[in-house]
Amino acid sequence: MKLTSFIFSALYLVGYSAFAGSSCLCETLSCGPCQEQESLEFYTKKCDNGQRLKSCSKPACVKADPLPDNCETLALDSKAKRGLASVVGEVSYNKIALKKIEIGKITQLSGKAFVVNEGEKKPILLGDIIYHSDILSTKNASQVKVKFNDENTILISENSILSIEEYIVSEKKKKRRALIKLIKGRVRNSVKKKYNDDSSSYYRVKTKSAVAGIRGTDFVVEYIEGQKIITRVSTLKGSVNLVGVKNKYQSASISAGHTASFVIEAVGLDKRDVAEFIEQGFLTPVYKLSAKQIGRLMSKNTVFKSHKKIKKSEYICKSPLADFNKCSWHCVKNPKGEKACRTDLPHVKCVRKRCNANGLWVEEQRIPSSLGHACPPAGHKVNACDY
Repeated sequence: MKLTSFIFSALYLVGYSAFAGSSCLCETLSCGPCQEQESLEFYTKKCDNGQRLKSCSKPACVKADPLPDNCETLALDSKAKRGLASVVGEVSYNKIALKKIEIGKITQLSGKAFVVNEGEKKPILLGDIIYHSDILSTKNASQVKVKFNDENTILISENSILSIEEYIVSEKKKKRRALIKLIKGRVRNSVKKKYNDDSSSYYRVKTKSAVAGIRGTDFVVEYIEGQKIITRVSTLKGSVNLVGVKNKYQSASISAGHTASFVIEAVGLDKRDVAEFIEQGFLTPVYKLSAKQIGRLMSKNTVFKSHKKIKKSEYICKSPLADFNKCSWHCVKNPKGEKACRTDLPHVKCVRKRCNANGLWVEEQRIPSSLGHACPPAGHKVNACDY
């Protein structure tokens, strides 16, 4: 009798849910082929039409480091082997596990900015929480400051887009990893914590062509796609290592008060072909920043000038006056008195130039005739660059 009672109790505690229906069975959830398990989380959930509670566990997943070379292929194989429903459920959970981790919040906002989370785009508001894998973007004359939970901050320039691909702070596992992808524009990074720049501890900002890695510093990264594709790093404090994505033998150590760039000659290239030409990119020499350039980068409004009137002495470029990275449009040889830039005439052209950090108008490019309206009929028009 005692043996029978024991067996019955064991069945009740361990396997009764099997008799109560599959709704009381714990789902089998695992990290994807491109992920690794960070920790294990426990949860309770009603089952058997709300008559019972089940206690289960699920993994908290993060991006694997390093990523397997064939992780995408493994993911497809996994999907084929285990069936669509189970994989969809697994991927859905893993996606949420990565994206719903609170990593910081918006502490400064000026102008218009947006965040994309789980495919939903919405305006950014002051105080908003930032999560893993959020994509942040800013409009013209706008800036956003994000303060992470570990006191590091980023200040995002106008007309910029970046993705927070990874931000992990795990004191128990001694992991401290940050990976920010700058898709367009400029971002200033103020890094308070110390990093070893190895597999378990790193802070990196990457672009399509290069990666900037640090140990603890204050630096600005810019990514520009025009006649040339440029990843530029300017260091304010500490030291930054700049290296090409596919040119790891090319690297530069950029100390405080200096700048360097990774450049791809992109004239005539389709953007879809850029990846094939990254290996042909090159690092410029490391240049010393002028006191004026350092002052501008160190200022609180480092990312953009506010709407208040700017003194002529504060402009970098002259004739016409312009701030750093602004563009100028000018109609060349336009007949006097015309109310539009007559690019329909063979001798008239609309020209665009960019103001660089040395105060020079560079990257002169003729705008197609169909876009001649971008140029004023006379004089110059200065505005944010349209590329």
